[in-house]
Amino acid sequence: MSRLLPLVLLLLASSARAQFATSGDLTITGQTGVGTAVPQARLEVKLSTSDAYAIKVSSQNGAALLVVDNTGKMGIGLSSPGALLDVNGQGDASDLGLQLRSGNSSSTILSSQIVFAYDSSGTYRHSLRTRAVASQNLYNAIDFYLWNSTGSPTTLGDVGVLSLQAVPRASTAASVHIYPTAGTPAYELVVSNGLTTGGGTVMAASVAAHSRRALKSDISHLDEAAERRAYEDVLALRHARFRYKAGGPNAALIRGLIYEEAPASIRSAPGESIIVESRLVNMELALKAARRRIAALETKILDMEKGK
Repeated sequence: MSRLLPLVLLLLASSARAQFATSGDLTITGQTGVGTAVPQARLEVKLSTSDAYAIKVSSQNGAALLVVDNTGKMGIGLSSPGALLDVNGQGDASDLGLQLRSGNSSSTILSSQIVFAYDSSGTYRHSLRTRAVASQNLYNAIDFYLWNSTGSPTTLGDVGVLSLQAVPRASTAASVHIYPTAGTPAYELVVSNGLTTGGGTVMAASVAAHSRRALKSDISHLDEAAERRAYEDVLALRHARFRYKAGGPNAALIRGLIYEEAPASIRSAPGESIIVESRLVNMELALKAARRRIAALETKILDMEKGK
């Protein structure tokens, strides 16, 4: 017995170091605890005060590939995450930071890819959804929806406030549609009011039309024939009084023009609006034409007076 005691003590000392190594496959059929003797899951890692990480996966040269630190923050591609999920992607090297493989073709509420909730109960949820059209770039979109249901706080947002769309346009292949409704936006920026596409209101401190020569091509100056056509178009304008349907029967009466009755020189293409800048150009050309006619009449009157 006296000879066995030193051997038992040696074995107990070795097992106290809790060292385990295997060079082959390892199968665990029960629960595994790291830092805990009573795991509550198939794998549970319990930190001690000296642990910097709960999990750390490193590359061959020691660089951090995946970490979960002792504050619960997860980092991918970095060792010191600055958020609950911190992804270090190298965009300039075509290294995508995050990719969601869940594109859809509908944009219904159930097709949301990203949802923003107020708290752990999942209330007041805004959402982002995508629309994918296979084999073509047109009509693909990212749609932004806000929560709007006071009676159902856990319902996903269903108020469409913004849509980034790829639409057929002569000058571009993309459009921003604010407060989108049914219909396809016809311009790079369309503001709706929830009822009529393009029927929204824009408030701005100033609006400027860029006029530098460097921004333009195919420049050709208009001649007297263009002035005469503009003069005729101005005379042909049929001003009207009307209400916008979106405002209901009590909307204020306003004065303006009807798109279908306006001359082609001031109508947008495509679209259903009248271009204010083109109206101003027509007015200027018409004034020049009228001034030329007045000057011709003055000359004729002088000649007649001299003849007397």
